Amino acid sequence: MYHPGQILKERYQLEQRLGRTGAGRQTWRAIDQQAAQEPVILKLLAFGDTMQWQDLELFEREAAILKTLDHPRIPRYRDYFSIDRTEANSLPWFALVQDYIPGGSLQERLDQGMHFSQTQVRAIAEQLLGILQYLHELSPPVLHRDLKPSNVILGENDQIFLVDFGAVQNKSAVTGVSFTVVGTSGYTPLEQFYGRAVPASDLYALGATLVHLLTGIPPIELLTPEGKLNLANRVNFDAALLSPGWLQQLMDPTLERRFQSARAALAALQQPTKAVSQPTPVSGKKSGPSHLAQLQQLIQTGQGLERSAISELDDTLRQIDLDWDRELEQKGIINRRDGVFRQGLPSLGMTLATSGMTTIIAVPTALGLYRLKQGKIQGDGVFMTTLGLYGLAALSAFLIGFSLWKIKRYVVYQNRHQRYQDRRSDAFSRFNRL
Repeated sequence: MYHPGQILKERYQLEQRLGRTGAGRQTWRAIDQQAAQEPVILKLLAFGDTMQWQDLELFEREAAILKTLDHPRIPRYRDYFSIDRTEANSLPWFALVQDYIPGGSLQERLDQGMHFSQTQVRAIAEQLLGILQYLHELSPPVLHRDLKPSNVILGENDQIFLVDFGAVQNKSAVTGVSFTVVGTSGYTPLEQFYGRAVPASDLYALGATLVHLLTGIPPIELLTPEGKLNLANRVNFDAALLSPGWLQQLMDPTLERRFQSARAALAALQQPTKAVSQPTPVSGKKSGPSHLAQLQQLIQTGQGLERSAISELDDTLRQIDLDWDRELEQKGIINRRDGVFRQGLPSLGMTLATSGMTTIIAVPTALGLYRLKQGKIQGDGVFMTTLGLYGLAALSAFLIGFSLWKIKRYVVYQNRHQRYQDRRSDAFSRFNRL
């Protein structure tokens, strides 16, 4: 166990343990003795039996990505090292060192009963949007995935800093359908629980943070059963500072209706007198069914997922699967016979029709060739033979092209269907473990 005054790596002297951290994690304010006694933040992760590999993966990813970032409102990366097991420490540890930012988190201010004015909230929003714009416009984009009041530091001169990149995701590192569910209930949108975090997911978390600052109420308590934000009689908005429509669009449960970039959200914020228009969903359809909103409500309220909600979700997805199969049948892509799917290549009627056409063309062609061999054919026979050969070639090309087209359609639809089934199964298993 570490204690104040202890020196790590012959360089960092521990001063004060900070915050409430989980088992196997510690955060310390320390002094860098090799850098003019500058204060630093030292985050520690124990490599023990209770630690999961994904914890170490996220910790190493945080260090690797912080090392590449260069923004005045993100604490600068300084060092990363491991601490071997000793008699005093029965476990090996990993350490991440960053600049120390004097100040307190927004969550600490809320816990102290501080009330934020709309002027303050707007200033915080603009500064955080500037940070998110920097992260999201990197190549590849960097997603924070855990923006909330406790991860935002209010420093000197009311400057805002975004900290704790322990859930950060570099989009270039995402492969396959596997994912790690990270985030905090009340600040995490539904798509992030599916492993589909996008820049708009961070914007949802920003909106939830701003709502908490404005009302002093956790955002999960302000959501309707449909997942919409309900600020009625909560805030008397000053249109010159903040718009309820702007906040609604930040926290829209439907991903396609949300602001798609920090740049767009910042531009809309700086024009508060204009109505914030709701973008049309890509699919052109209405928002998802109410059960998804109810599922999101369960997630946001931190109550976990009840078995009934899981069952309802699974039944709905199964129905979508059936609808998909029915669509394939209607399009002639597949045929269902006794529960078995078969390729929908030319049916009996098509086969009979093509067989008849083949006979009509092939018989005169064969007769013409026979008469030509016997030397009994005149000019009209040559013409008939040539016509028959061209017709047979055209018919063959048609049948080959038609069959390839049908096979291609079948493969495309089946691949899409299989990917959807994989996603449904994976999402269901993930929700079961939440």
